[in-house]
Amino acid sequence: MKTTFLTDIADPLLRRMGTAISAALVGYGVAHETSSVIATGTVALCGVAFDLLLSHLNRKARK
Repeated sequence: MKTTFLTDIADPLLRRMGTAISAALVGYGVAHETSSVIATGTVALCGVAFDLLLSHLNRKARK
């Protein structure tokens, strides 16, 4: 049930949400400085998520 929810609902919804946000930013004509801040925040968020994922996998492997 959980896997079905993640693969069939959550994953496509999150991918389309990212596309919608990107389209909205382009539509509003976001300034270069603002888009640079958004890109930096996105990279930082991905770095933290990657760190948490590796930590989770490391703890799971020790059990």
